[in-house]
Amino acid sequence: MCTVIQEKVGSGPMAVEAVATVMGEGVVLTIQTSENGHIGAVAIAEPDQSDGGRDRAGATTSVIAIHGCKDEGIAQEVANQMASELGERVVVTCGLANADATPQQIGEMQLSARAVMDAVSGQVRMARREA
Repeated sequence: MCTVIQEKVGSGPMAVEAVATVMGEGVVLTIQTSENGHIGAVAIAEPDQSDGGRDRAGATTSVIAIHGCKDEGIAQEVANQMASELGERVVVTCGLANADATPQQIGEMQLSARAVMDAVSGQVRMARREA
């Protein structure tokens, strides 16, 4: 059975929304702005499993980005960090920045995406404990 988690950080056009599907093995996370949601980049991360699975110090992450989109970095960062912390595969689709976004707006959206990631990660851990 899957668990669906929804989170939102901020308000107005810069608000960042997330929907996560917690699967039997793995998490699929979509991060987008409230006004301009799109698929700009997709990242998949596999946790490193050295020392028999007990040492989860990192993850291996692959990214596919749409030409011209500015979402590659945050998709990679979120997938990598969540896979490392949760010890399971994570897929992230990310659509935050539009073509006219300023560097300051992109920075604000990235901060909000990290806050959403932290909230979702906490809920995933809770869902795993309850299962």
